[in-house]
Amino acid sequence: METPCTGICKIDQETRQCQGCLRTIDEIASWATLTPAKRSHIMHALQKRKRLNSKQSQMEE
Repeated sequence: METPCTGICKIDQETRQCQGCLRTIDEIASWATLTPAKRSHIMHALQKRKRLNSKQSQMEE
């Protein structure tokens, strides 16, 4: 099963997202029971989250 887990499991209290893989707590908790299509949808959403986080980090510098 494909997983975006990076092994850096730290939940940001404000965003409720893992700082390693950027999944939400709910996405992490349900990952093993999701259909492959739903996991694929989340994987694509994570790419967008990474781009947004990267842009926000650049703006803060």
